[in-house]
Amino acid sequence: MRKTFIRRAKVFPLVKQTGWKPNPHFYRKVIGTVEVISGVTLLAIPGSLKQVANVSLLLIMLSDIYTHYALDEGLERMSPAIVFALLLSCRLIIHLQLRAREGAATNSNVRRPSTSQFTKKVE
Repeated sequence: MRKTFIRRAKVFPLVKQTGWKPNPHFYRKVIGTVEVISGVTLLAIPGSLKQVANVSLLLIMLSDIYTHYALDEGLERMSPAIVFALLLSCRLIIHLQLRAREGAATNSNVRRPSTSQFTKKVE
């Protein structure tokens, strides 16, 4: 695992934009810690923290897909990250759809005056 992160640090996604390359050992520890904390958050903690954990895991998976592509490791090594990224994306989309539906339901419960009350009858 250490050798893998040494190779991955060389193709870190933000190197071109920032010019900064992370220390491979620190990079491995940060990624592992964020993955564990986000996983526990998805399992145990309700509320908006779940969405933060979902987005953080999704970003990690997208950077992992990019890293596999940049190292030319092939689809065989990339496929678990692709599947997990798709699952996280579906979870995020479902959450956004449910939030939009709840917002529409609360907006429809608010009584609005109809337009017929404001129109004059012309005889």
